[in-house]
Order: sequence, then C-alpha cells, then structure tokens
Amino acid sequence: MPRLFTATFLDNPPALESIDSRISGALQSLDPELSSWRASAVPSHSLHVTWHFLGDVSEEKTVQLMQRLDDLYKDHLEQMSCFEIAYDSFEFWPDIKRPRVAVYTIKNPEAIPEAARTLHNLLSDVVAPYLSKESSRHSGFRPHLTLLRLKQRKDSKTRFEPTQIRVKELEKLLPLRMRFDKVDLVESDLKSGKPIYKVIKTLALKETI
Repeated sequence: MPRLFTATFLDNPPALESIDSRISGALQSLDPELSSWRASAVPSHSLHVTWHFLGDVSEEKTVQLMQRLDDLYKDHLEQMSCFEIAYDSFEFWPDIKRPRVAVYTIKNPEAIPEAARTLHNLLSDVVAPYLSKESSRHSGFRPHLTLLRLKQRKDSKTRFEPTQIRVKELEKLLPLRMRFDKVDLVESDLKSGKPIYKVIKTLALKETI
C-alpha cells in the first residue's frame, strides 16, 4: 500500500540553493567518525510542509480520498487565495537534549497566518477517515521545514550539543518566506532506504493580483 501525506513543497530556487550551501557549511564541524551523533540533510528539492501524514492507504481508499479532495477544491480551495509564511526560528525537535530533527519554523504559534489555519482545518475534515493512528494522536499544527535528521550512535549516551553544528550558518537565512500556492497529495516510496516522493494530485490555490 502507498504511504500518503498532504504537503506543500518549498518552490523557490534561490532559497533552495542557499539552504544547500548553508547546510553544507553547518555540517562541516560534525565529524562523522568522531561524533556520537550523525546528521543527514534533507535534499532541498524535498523540503516541504506536511499538512497531514496519512500513512499506508489502500488503492481503493486512495481513490475515495482523491474524490474528497476534488470536492474540497470545488467547495473551498478554488476561491482560496495564495498566502505566505515567514519562518523566523531554527529549532531542534522534540528537544535540544535528544533531537530527532532540525527545522525552520515559526517561533510564536500565534503568528501562524489565519489562511494556514483555515487550510489545515479544511484538510483535516477531508483526510480524517484515512489518518494513521500515529497522526491522529498529534492534534497540534505548527508549520515547519525539516532540514536535518539527527541520530545518536547506538553505543553512545552523550547528550547532543548544538555546537556540533554551525547553527548560525542556518540562522543566517532567517526570516525565510515561503509561498503557499497549492496543496499536493504525495506518495512516499521507502523501498530504496530513502524516501522518494511522487505527487499524485495537486490542488492549486487562487492567484492574487
């Protein structure tokens, strides 16, 4: 069964090039042979905001979901205007001591644009019957771009130190503005060991004049 999620990809070539450069600089101080932590960069062409992770969805239910998304587009999204989010914070999640990812996000949740909240809520109603159990346990929504995935060596109990990564290199790009002009339904293929994304449906938002 395909693993599905709804997302909006960062589609800004200059920003993607800058992120690639900054990540390379940030990881120069992390010696893969000596460090007790390993960091891998998310390919810039894969950077995205996940609206909902659905997990494994059967082909039959995928067809149903695509029809529900078509209905959502006709009823709401066709007239919904594009909007922007300005990321102003670089953070380690879930916490600095034992991080799993490093992200760009919005420091103050109250600063999340109303349009983003509205879109998230509309999508929530549509995908609710198809959400994985893991996703259904996470009710909060905080837009973010995952830049790095971090993993501790099995034989190490050393806590993570932010100084192992040149954080300031990544903070130099902030604030980073991201334009939201569509929502994609994406299939994630993990057969190769690394996720390969395939967009199977796109819902375009209304262009502003």
